[in-house]
Amino acid sequence: MPVPINDIERKIEEISLILDNYEPLCLIIGKEKVNHHLHITSNNLAELLDKEIPLSIEYFAPIVRLIEQFNKIEIIIPQELNNALCNTLSNFEHNYYSDELQETVIQYIEKLDILGVDAY
Repeated sequence: MPVPINDIERKIEEISLILDNYEPLCLIIGKEKVNHHLHITSNNLAELLDKEIPLSIEYFAPIVRLIEQFNKIEIIIPQELNNALCNTLSNFEHNYYSDELQETVIQYIEKLDILGVDAY
């Protein structure tokens, strides 16, 4: 059964709110910052993105903003979400034939690599 697109929008907004208020919510474990609500919500979004729903180009900007939020506060993107975001960006790259978009997608996939498991 297809996932309603507004579920994806809602999860992006939830993660964005968590990131906006990240410091007060996080626990410090060694050098890694952990937020269980972020992890659970990220996994939920990853599951929605992995359902291979063709997303319209309107979702590109919110996804990019989400990546930028992770980058701004310098935390690792949970692996499942990182993989789902990479796949989603790749789908944008292959489905919308604009050289500018392809360059932007490549830039953000590289950023996701930097924000991946071995980051920070």
